[in-house]
Amino acid sequence: MSRGRNSRSGWSESDIWPSQSDDTAFREGLRDLGYVEGKNLQIEYRTAAGYESRVLVLAKELAGLNVDVIVTQANGVVAAVHATSKIPIVMAVGPDLVGLGFAASLAHPGSNVTGSTFFVSEVMAKRLELLKELAPYQSREWAYSLCDESTMRTVNFSN
Repeated sequence: MSRGRNSRSGWSESDIWPSQSDDTAFREGLRDLGYVEGKNLQIEYRTAAGYESRVLVLAKELAGLNVDVIVTQANGVVAAVHATSKIPIVMAVGPDLVGLGFAASLAHPGSNVTGSTFFVSEVMAKRLELLKELAPYQSREWAYSLCDESTMRTVNFSN
């Protein structure tokens, strides 16, 4: 995004509208960078309201608006990647991009998508190690996560 002209940011949610705290933090972060809504920034909000079938449609809609950046999370990340290879995609939290083949590495994605994730296989495995340290007599662990299939395949849930 260029501060010398009006910029358009797309915010895509697969579930509900962004929480007030997320929205406030997003706007404040942009303001800190010199982007002020109504002055030199327009934010295009889209939500699938829990209807997964609409996530890709909305990502394509934002791409069609030719926004300067798409901000999304969870399933919206995969949809945005399928919708555009040119518009930068920033994920608030998303799937294992490397495991899905959308990025070469976390340090150097080599694509139009970047952001944070906590569904990386190594991190999931470390969480289970920490759980075992906290509860050494625990004989079985169970984990539920909405992470992608590639991450689930590589995490060993057994002792």
